[in-house]
Amino acid sequence: MDYYLYASSLLASKVQSILELLNDGLSFEEIIRDYYLDLQIDDIGACLQYAIALVSK
Repeated sequence: MDYYLYASSLLASKVQSILELLNDGLSFEEIIRDYYLDLQIDDIGACLQYAIALVSK
């Protein structure tokens, strides 16, 4: 899976929100259950990969 392309298809604000929730200590499962029922665990992983790709440029 090309995580960079996949995550870039999500709205930038959603990616930022997910990263902030992870930073606050929420698990992938908690984020899905409490905030984004439409996401899968792979979607959150894609957000992390997207952030890593941006920082590593």
